[in-house]
Formats: sequence, C-alpha cells, structure tokens
Amino acid sequence: MFNVLTYSVAMRTISLKLIVFFSLALLICQSTFAVSADKYKAPGKVYLMFQQFRLYIDCQGEGDIPIIIEPGIGDSLANWLPIQAALSKHTQVCLYDRAGMGLSDPGPGPRTAQQIATELYHLLKKAKITGPYIFIGHSFGGFVAQFLAYALPNQTAGLVLVDSSHPDQIERLAALDDLDVMPKQTVGGYKFEDESLLSTEQKYWKHLNAQRKSVWSQMDELASFEDSAEEVKEIKIGQLSMPIAVLTRGKKQLPDIEGIGSLEEEWRAMQKDLTTLSSNSWQVIADESGHSIHQESPETIVNSTLEVLRIAIEVK
Repeated sequence: MFNVLTYSVAMRTISLKLIVFFSLALLICQSTFAVSADKYKAPGKVYLMFQQFRLYIDCQGEGDIPIIIEPGIGDSLANWLPIQAALSKHTQVCLYDRAGMGLSDPGPGPRTAQQIATELYHLLKKAKITGPYIFIGHSFGGFVAQFLAYALPNQTAGLVLVDSSHPDQIERLAALDDLDVMPKQTVGGYKFEDESLLSTEQKYWKHLNAQRKSVWSQMDELASFEDSAEEVKEIKIGQLSMPIAVLTRGKKQLPDIEGIGSLEEEWRAMQKDLTTLSSNSWQVIADESGHSIHQESPETIVNSTLEVLRIAIEVK
C-alpha cells in the first residue's frame, strides 16, 4: 500500500524528487497487482457527479446514523473492508473511492480537502444516504472529516480521527523539509506486498489504484496538501460539541533531530491538540500500531467508532 506517512506530506513544499519516486513506484505496481475484472464484481454503485465525472460508493448495513470512511492519500478502499464489515452490524457504513481512485473517475482540481468534502457531500445526497453522519478520517482523510464537521455541524454526529493530519503540521514539522533527516521508511512507504497473501478484493483495488489516473490524483492531493491545511484552519471557528475520538499511533515513526528534539513528541502533541476540537472528545493510543492503525489495530477503530455511535444515538 502507498502509505503516505504523516511526515512525508508534512514538508512545506513537496519535493519534486519525492513526487517522481512515488510516481515511479506506483506505475511499477500497475503490472504487479494485475487481476482480471471478471474475477471480482464490486458491490457498490457509481454515480454521475455534476454531469462531469463518476464516483463509486459501497454502503453496507442499516442504521439512522451512517458511518462514512475517508482513507488517507493513496490508501486502498479494500484495506478498510474488515472495519466496514464489523461496523455494518450496528449501522450503515459507507466506503467510497475519491475522484481518480479505484472505480471513480478523475475529478476537477486542485484536489484539496474542501473540494473532496464537497464532492463527498453531494455523492451522499445522490446516493440518498441521509445524515447525520459519523466521519472516520485517517491521515489526510482527517482533514476532510474536520472540514465537514465545521461546514456541516448539524449533519455531523461525530468524528473518529485516525492518526489524523493536523493543520499546523507543516510548520511544526518543518525540520523534515531536509530530506537528509527523513526516515528511510518514508521514501520506502510503498510496500510491495506478496500478492499471494492478498484477498481478491485487495488485489482488485490495488490494481485499480496503480493506474495512471489514480497515480496523478494521489500526486495532486499531495501537491495540494498545504492548501488543504489552510482550508481547515480557515473553517475552524469555535468549539464543536459532537463526540470526537482521536486515535493516535503508539509506535514511534518520526526521528529525533539534534538541536531540534523529538518530532514524534511534536506529532503526539498535535494529536492531543485535536481533542480540543470538541467539548466531548477523548484520545486513544494504539500502543502496538504505527500510522496504519486500520491495518495494525483495526479493533481500536471499531471500538472507538461504536462509542462515538453510542453517544450520537443518545444525543439524537
């Protein structure tokens, strides 16, 4: 999975070398994860948006408060299927492909949090999925979730922020502008997984997400990261009252830099800061997980989301 770790998108200006590296890695995997379309039929539906492009969405389960999952940059919808299956026993849970990803067409640029949030809101309306919603946002997806909570407070029943990006991280992790101090796993963020260990669904979406349209969409989201951070900063006015669970990785993934200190501690401080978004929030540390909590500790997300759902039902 192309796991754009928090520090690889934290740089003030995205390095051309880094973008080229990720592009080549993704294009190489275009042939690595080939799977015939006739071996798997996606369960969701595709909707035409603004008479311009199509977006794919798959909703499972039933309930009055739907859960909408917003993955990080480059993440595969298939990596969230186990969480969707677990949560759909309690309410409706929707996974979708952002514009350009998976079965969705490329959308208009730039690919900022506001643009993506707008498209998601209209997709939900098109699919007749009514709120209020609980948004799960992982990494960059946390920007989209935060934007929606402030833009649609009456339609947002709660948030689950999974090692979410913070709007100040560009400035607060500015030391990472120097590629020489970046951890090796940042540049090796694309994992060339053993195809034999993947499910049919994972193979299918990995193949889709390695296509050129998906590669360029991911690069656009990366290049627009600073604009997305500014959009989130601008829309944050006052404190929210909805339940918000802030899930934070427990494993260290950022380096200590001489003369600067621990960037991992700075990341954890920003995660703690996210709990100030609401008067009804709490933090959960996924001790045995890195940035990909949805893969390394999925039960943490399921349990936290069910708690947000429980509170949202009581309030409703």
